[in-house]
Amino acid sequence: MGYPQQPYGQHPHPGYGPPRRRSNLPLILGLAIGLPLLLLGGCVAIVVAAGGDSRDRTSVAGQSSAPPPSAPATEEPEVVVTVTKTARPRKTPTPKPSAAAEAPQVVMPNVVGMNLQEAQDFLQEKGFFLIRDRDATGKSRFQMWDRNWVVTRQAPAAGRRSSTAEWVTLWAKKISD
Repeated sequence: MGYPQQPYGQHPHPGYGPPRRRSNLPLILGLAIGLPLLLLGGCVAIVVAAGGDSRDRTSVAGQSSAPPPSAPATEEPEVVVTVTKTARPRKTPTPKPSAAAEAPQVVMPNVVGMNLQEAQDFLQEKGFFLIRDRDATGKSRFQMWDRNWVVTRQAPAAGRRSSTAEWVTLWAKKISD
């Protein structure tokens, strides 16, 4: 004895089966209407001015096209809607003194010929913490183990007074090169 035969595509137990697919229409309509309003809301101001008469008064050869005196004169305020774009105030950055101007000036030590790790440690003792490593052979190799490399060139040059906030670049090559 098995389950009773169900029509094709129906689950034998009501309420089970694949979930019904929900429509994305409310989401799409909400975005289509709300997004432009949201974008325009911050940069458009509506100015309403009242006053005057809503009738168009034109003159032909000195004659006014005002309503005839027999018609009752009603004062209806004229509503004028003007859309203007408002500029958002921009913050003016306050000038900050450069880090190089605040940092002390130190004589650059000579680290050429030193092990790359020792050169970095020595420069940090002197106050230089902005240190870059480059491959001196031009192969753009990454110095994974700094003790395996020797410094061949440096910038700024040794003996020059430079700020400790200035970048120091060390070119190195593998000891085996």
